[in-house]
Amino acid sequence: MYMFIYLLLAIIGGTLIGTQAGINGVLGKRIGVIEGSFVSFFIGTIILLLLAIFLGKGDLLKVTTVPKWQLIGGALGVGYVTIMVAVVPKIGVASAITAEMLDSYL
Repeated sequence: MYMFIYLLLAIIGGTLIGTQAGINGVLGKRIGVIEGSFVSFFIGTIILLLLAIFLGKGDLLKVTTVPKWQLIGGALGVGYVTIMVAVVPKIGVASAITAEMLDSYL
């Protein structure tokens, strides 16, 4: 049963990435690539802060004890979102997501 739930969540996650790329692409076209990326991350940060406060079960202060290389995920996310905001208006969501997935197969 748990496997089904995880597979369903993965499918939803994939749908969210495609949807996010399209929305962020339009936002970036309207207000600028960097500005659109900032707005996307800012709203995401607020939502994650609320989730951490009300639903979190971990210890956020432990972040000071993890190896520093493990903190690069945020920077990689900035790169990913900014690139997608820039390329989606030029080549479309389907092409951008397909090109992104090619990395997995090469």
